[in-house]
Amino acid sequence: MSGRNTIDRPARRRRSRRQSDERAVNAFLGEAVGPVHRWWQFDPLLTAKFLIGLLLLPACWVTLETFFVVFDHAAKKTEFWRAAEFWFFGIGVTMWLVLFFGARTRLMLLFYVAGHEWTHALFVLICRGNVAKVHISADGGHILTNRNNFLISLSPYFFPFYSVVVITLWGLAEWLFVDFAPEHLRYLFWAIGFTWCHHLTFTIWMATRQDQP
Repeated sequence: MSGRNTIDRPARRRRSRRQSDERAVNAFLGEAVGPVHRWWQFDPLLTAKFLIGLLLLPACWVTLETFFVVFDHAAKKTEFWRAAEFWFFGIGVTMWLVLFFGARTRLMLLFYVAGHEWTHALFVLICRGNVAKVHISADGGHILTNRNNFLISLSPYFFPFYSVVVITLWGLAEWLFVDFAPEHLRYLFWAIGFTWCHHLTFTIWMATRQDQP
């Protein structure tokens, strides 16, 4: 491969990754997934992830407690929950949850894979690498690049691609074409709620799968 790296699907393991992608699609759509590994099978990588997760629990607890303290203060002082933007954000979240749990389709997977791989590609460029190829399909995807690191590998899990796209397009539209009125912000918050929840649910779903790095 002329020294290039692939993200998500190394060439030497494409066949096994293709089978893994098929299992992921079937699992997402609620279809038969075929033989699966027993949950107690020892996996060094998963064990390391589990131990790291345990070490991070105290920090997560402190962060969560701080969030609820700040949230309680904000709710009492500013009553933000009365704002239309808050409710439109919640409507967007609810609409996505209904789709995710009640109407799964391959198109949803395609959009997720596209955002996942484009995020990898974006962070490769941020890290001053080159992207030679981006492959996207409902059955899985990969990019071909000359650079890989911890930030690039994990970028799709902490970077809400579609929410950033929505905010960017809104900002460009307001700057170049339309002077949005304050009441129009509720629609932006609806789109952010929908796309952010899309990112969150797929991130959790993929993080719990053994075939995803």
